[in-house]
Amino acid sequence: MLTPLLTPQQAADYLGIKLKTVHQLVRQGKLACVQVTPRDRKFTEAQLQEFVASRTIPMPNPLDKKTAPTVRYRPEKGGAKSVEDIGADLGREIRALCR
Repeated sequence: MLTPLLTPQQAADYLGIKLKTVHQLVRQGKLACVQVTPRDRKFTEAQLQEFVASRTIPMPNPLDKKTAPTVRYRPEKGGAKSVEDIGADLGREIRALCR
């Protein structure tokens, strides 16, 4: 039995994306389609499932807190100390440019 062909709008609904995005993906070669006529594209459910499978990323393994490295934010040395310092520096720079 033949599988029914889906319209671009049905493909967009299936994938949860906009119609324009479906056409862009086809032009980029990322989404396969059946080119019925030069202006008419159709999609099989297998093509859409293949696209979804190609974009699916594996679920990351849960990290053990004891072995996971700790990343802490450390500000760059010599940077501005506060928002007021940044504003003062900006004011001086503007005044110097206007002279």
